[in-house]
Amino acid sequence: MIWEDLMTDTDGQYIEFQAGKLFNQAANSSTKTPFKHKEFAPHDTDVMNEIWFPLKETGGMVAVTEFAVLNVVEQEGKQNIVLSALQTINDDLQIYKNEELLSSETIKLKPLELFETSININGNESIKIILGENKLVYTSNQKDILVDRPMLPNKDFNWESAYGQFTKGLELEKQREYIGAKNAYQKALGKDAGFLPALNRLAQSYYRQMDYKMALELVQKSLAINTYDGEANYLLGLICREVGDITTSKSGFSIAMGDAAYKSSAATELANLFLVEQNWNKAEKYAYKALVFNQYNLNALQTLALVKRKLGKIDEAKKVFYQITELDGTNHFQSFENYLISEKANDKELFLKGITNELPHESFLDLAINYSKKGCNEEAIKVLKLAPNNAVVNLWLAHLTPVNRELYLSKVLNQSPELVFPHRAETAEILITFLAGNSHWKLHYYLGLVLWNKNLVEEAKEQFMACGTEPEFAPFYLAKSKLVGSNKEKLECLTKARELAPEDWRSALALANYYISNKQAVEAFNLIQPFVKKYPEQSAIGLCYAQSLSAQQKYKQAISFLENYELLPFEGATIGRDLYNEACIRSAFSALKSGKNNTAIKYAEKAKLWPLNLGVGRPYDVDERLEDYILSIAYEAKRDKNNAENFADKVMQYSHPNYQQENSKLYLQLKLLIQNEEEKTAKLLLVRFLEDYPESNYLKWVEAKIENSLVVKNLENQILNGSGATMAYDTKFVDRKFELLLDFLENIEH
Repeated sequence: MIWEDLMTDTDGQYIEFQAGKLFNQAANSSTKTPFKHKEFAPHDTDVMNEIWFPLKETGGMVAVTEFAVLNVVEQEGKQNIVLSALQTINDDLQIYKNEELLSSETIKLKPLELFETSININGNESIKIILGENKLVYTSNQKDILVDRPMLPNKDFNWESAYGQFTKGLELEKQREYIGAKNAYQKALGKDAGFLPALNRLAQSYYRQMDYKMALELVQKSLAINTYDGEANYLLGLICREVGDITTSKSGFSIAMGDAAYKSSAATELANLFLVEQNWNKAEKYAYKALVFNQYNLNALQTLALVKRKLGKIDEAKKVFYQITELDGTNHFQSFENYLISEKANDKELFLKGITNELPHESFLDLAINYSKKGCNEEAIKVLKLAPNNAVVNLWLAHLTPVNRELYLSKVLNQSPELVFPHRAETAEILITFLAGNSHWKLHYYLGLVLWNKNLVEEAKEQFMACGTEPEFAPFYLAKSKLVGSNKEKLECLTKARELAPEDWRSALALANYYISNKQAVEAFNLIQPFVKKYPEQSAIGLCYAQSLSAQQKYKQAISFLENYELLPFEGATIGRDLYNEACIRSAFSALKSGKNNTAIKYAEKAKLWPLNLGVGRPYDVDERLEDYILSIAYEAKRDKNNAENFADKVMQYSHPNYQQENSKLYLQLKLLIQNEEEKTAKLLLVRFLEDYPESNYLKWVEAKIENSLVVKNLENQILNGSGATMAYDTKFVDRKFELLLDFLENIEH
């Protein structure tokens, strides 16, 4: 309920209804379901309308359109109908019972005004409600609204087959997990070396990493299977364009146009190639072809506008600018083109004012590189000369203006690398060219950043290592610490960053976290403590400080600090409360071990709290088996039989919610059930969860622990050494209390 207390209104909790174009918000775990990830095709544009609306005094919702919200609630044998207007309504509202018109009434409403009525209806009768000319249609007949499609995965699908590995790779690629995707495609080809879809996608992986030789080799294998394959030909066009084989590139795009999936994108690329060659007629022809197959293709529209301007057809160009604006009001292309045409200071100002993001130079670079790739270098230079002074901007100016190359390159090398994040493949090519004649560390550093972004980690590391110890720039060493392998190298990097920026909280935090992960809690505490008061708004500092206290077993101090530390709430942020809970539990079983039962009870009860200042509210369902188990032991040690039994019963009777995966604390529940001669119940519980989650190592550990199996230690090592990382919105289950439970059991059982 934390959000209710933080909201400015006073009328209770609220929820947000959300619906979109897909069936779910796909996460990593969606891969194993029918509801997989979607991706955009090249140069595709998705046009959709969003509706944001309040839901007021309707008591719920059964249907909604941009015109109104409808709710129908059964009460005492009647159907109460409530309609809330979202815009001015002056329409007939028709109500049907069993397909027969029951009533028709003209209703007039202003936005958020309500219309209410009720009808008598039996449980087996259906109703239908229609507002105006189908402005809103609702039916209670489930056959008219439910679709019949599979909800569960096909059990016959073999994930280890070539197609299974390909699907796994495709799903990872759509989530931008490019290394995992590449590995999966390679496994697919290991199963079937001629599996064409995997050849194409693996070629795309190499293309993305700028390995055009390998990408071309794979595409040629694909084309040797089917020379008309649309995807392979499109990739052939892209790859050959990068290596300068324009004839083959045109051939690839031309054949790709024969595939409906690539008609628009391939025509766009051909239009761009002809634009570079200043073949205006063909550029215009293929831009129009691209738009026939996808009228919303922004890249094709931009190419068409450029051709029109180059041909002097200014009025026609302006019509295309209008189309682009209608599709994408934040697009800077048409704004700059208007300035180019008019050369008026006012239009220049409008263009510059339109770029308002945190890294404005990136918007200028995007626009300039788009021009450059279309052969419009003069326009690219004009864009960059209007851009904020930035190393990558000057790098591109050095590339595009050979006459002033040394001037701009000198600026690049003398500028601070602060907030310079090169990441584009096009920029990498320029850096490689300049490095052939200049070995300045900044060029190596910038190239390393691009390579890192392309998941070429070893190649990136080589560039960082080539910089030696010359950089006097703390973020360089913070970045390098993530690339080096050994702890010794990491420490050297973090220490150097700290020396260069002793007042920088990021350098201090990185080193403190290193100390914590290497069980040097005192060093972490001494380092981070001065920054806590200095940067109260940086929650990462406060959390690191609390961790350093807990790591020194100063649990009471950690608890006291966390009880008075303010963490702003944000979605999924449970770390503050997790640290608080762990400190309380460790205090409790430390007290148990020392025979201080009242103290153990105090901290076990505290562990159940969800302090609002830690930025997360208490969930509807909570798992307090560990806390209750500790309380049971503490009361038993005090010879308080009633309380001991009450808390033991809470553990034994705990019912895990179906929407959550069972965790390692099931062991405590089973142990108590067995101790209380309820072995059958314990066995049924274990079998049920093992059937529900057959791949869960946590449940395999519970089973092994209950049976005193020799594999317990192996399972513990697998879990502790495995990855606890999860992706955004992922439903992958990680039992974050597993290590805490192990420590508790070690203390209690010994």
